[in-house]
Amino acid sequence: MYRNDDLELIGRAQKGELQAFEELILCYEKDIYNIAYRMFGNSQDAEDIAQEVCIKIYNKIRLYNKKSRFYTWIYRITVNTCIDEIRKKSNSTQFIYIDERLDNDDSEVEKQYKDEKELTPEQKYIKKEEEIDIMQKIGMLEPEYRIVIILKYIKDLDYEEIAESLECSLGTVKSRLNRAKKKLYEIFNNMEQKQNKARLTSMKGGDEYESK
Repeated sequence: MYRNDDLELIGRAQKGELQAFEELILCYEKDIYNIAYRMFGNSQDAEDIAQEVCIKIYNKIRLYNKKSRFYTWIYRITVNTCIDEIRKKSNSTQFIYIDERLDNDDSEVEKQYKDEKELTPEQKYIKKEEEIDIMQKIGMLEPEYRIVIILKYIKDLDYEEIAESLECSLGTVKSRLNRAKKKLYEIFNNMEQKQNKARLTSMKGGDEYESK
């Protein structure tokens, strides 16, 4: 995630060397896109956010002071840009749509399913459906809870890295993560109850079930 030669590229980019900046962005553009994609759930918004983040990094790279790890500095810019855009749209808790391009080339997915070649087509389909279902439920969380789930369980950052990325204390990260998990559990539980009720309705007949 953080390579030894990044410091050299950062130094050159801070001096205004465009080629160094482009090489640096190539190392992180996929992470930027993936965070944005999981916050918004569609490729168009993710691409727009990724482009905006790259512009911000270019304009702010001279301000990077090495007090935090470079990738957490980039994540911070990405997270803030995502949340600002969500607030502009005034739909922070709106259900997000996960399009069919759900990270087919994502390294985290590849790592998680490294034995996917051994799965049957049916098992692969089930795994993909489960992934989509989970991401849709994560998309129902408020942005501040959505992002800690993404950084912890999808980007696999530790508490300190998340704190750097969100520019907050370790205590805040742990508290927010606990609340996010509770809210996510409630979403899963509520959705399961609705699904069970729908199954009963279809089995017994809508009018008959509602009358009881």
